[in-house]
Amino acid sequence: MSTKKGVCNTLIRRAHCINDHNSFQKELQHAKEALKLNGYHTRAIATPKPSNSIVLQAKYEENTEHKDEATKSTTKAPRKVAVPVMDYLTVEEYDSVPKYMKGRLPYETVNNVVEGINKAILAKYTFLKQPVSSLNNKDTKKHKKYKAQETKDTKGVFFCIDEDLKNYSNWRMDSSTRSSLTILRHCGRMRETRGNGIVRYCLV
Repeated sequence: MSTKKGVCNTLIRRAHCINDHNSFQKELQHAKEALKLNGYHTRAIATPKPSNSIVLQAKYEENTEHKDEATKSTTKAPRKVAVPVMDYLTVEEYDSVPKYMKGRLPYETVNNVVEGINKAILAKYTFLKQPVSSLNNKDTKKHKKYKAQETKDTKGVFFCIDEDLKNYSNWRMDSSTRSSLTILRHCGRMRETRGNGIVRYCLV
């Protein structure tokens, strides 16, 4: 009996949550007819107006249900772009580099080269992780060009070339840059692979 009473009260409270009077009357009548068809006695179907707290709770539950359904239908999992970057050289590592290798090259210059490589790597592989079907003709050609630079030695490796560095950072292949690359190879930050007239700067 208590269960039946609870069902009745719930349906009636839902009806009271409707602000429009005409809609409320229709909902109330519909609830009564549904209860009668399912064996509920007329005396069990009371229509007292519930307290404000109950009305607010019912409205909140109804709104939450609608929001959950909308979220499920519209929310898409974000496309993750996980691109590794090169760690900056530490002062200790810089100090351990042989004098003949670094000469008078400042510590900051080496890390400026690291920053340039990271910018190029991030830009290149963020672009490559886009679905090919979403690219326009120009970007499709760019995608094919990037893929053509890959070799069996670069499988699973993130790398950039001089052109990438010129496009995405303030890259100049001068004596300071060459010395910085030598230091980065010595410290195990990168390696170079060559082929088809291209030098590839690979992260390790």
